[in-house]
Amino acid sequence: MGHFISDSIISEGGLTATTANITTISATTISGTTFYGDGSNLTNVPINVTLTSSQDAIVFNSGNTFSGHTSLEYSGGSLLITGTTRTNGQFFYGNSSAGLRLQWFGTQTAGTAPGIIWTNMPALPTTWLHQTSGTLTGDATYIVDLTEYTQFRFTFQRQVAGAAASNLVIQYSLDNSTWEVTPLVTLAVGTGTGARDSGWTTIPVGARTFIYIRLAGAGGNGTADPRFSPPTIIFR
Repeated sequence: MGHFISDSIISEGGLTATTANITTISATTISGTTFYGDGSNLTNVPINVTLTSSQDAIVFNSGNTFSGHTSLEYSGGSLLITGTTRTNGQFFYGNSSAGLRLQWFGTQTAGTAPGIIWTNMPALPTTWLHQTSGTLTGDATYIVDLTEYTQFRFTFQRQVAGAAASNLVIQYSLDNSTWEVTPLVTLAVGTGTGARDSGWTTIPVGARTFIYIRLAGAGGNGTADPRFSPPTIIFR
């Protein structure tokens, strides 16, 4: 059979077939319970989907129903995620313009100069908030991929000054064992209060890979207790 042409094919229980081999069907209406095929040549088929979400919301499967939520929106250039964000495994930024931010925290205190107190800040290079001089542990260490980044900026608010020679130092390592002699950045905390900001600084070429980063302090006198906002380093 070459072609079967009709204005309408209607089945009322009397038209049945196991197999119909037809090159072309041209009809106003074709009705059936089930159609088989890959649909590769179908055109002008509307997608009739009712979305229970707002404009810009990303559509997802919610109990086998298309849905969305204002907490997950995409507006053609920006992805907005509102609320708690969780990830299982590693999460990487794939674009240098996205930015990467690391922060170090501690017990926050209130008062006229609120912040994180480094009690008895030691003299030798010492991991963030440790009190035994020269203690360098992994509890203030991040691992990051800086392949796509070229600059960093280190900043914090200095609420109470430390000893005259004290500094906060960002150190880095390629293997979490041998730490580079020259730190990524050093900012003094020994005099005055207010913002401390490195400004945008070029990342050393050797650090533009997977590296370990830790926050340490040095130059304290074991008595003074400087106080800070959470130190933050951002990359772009």
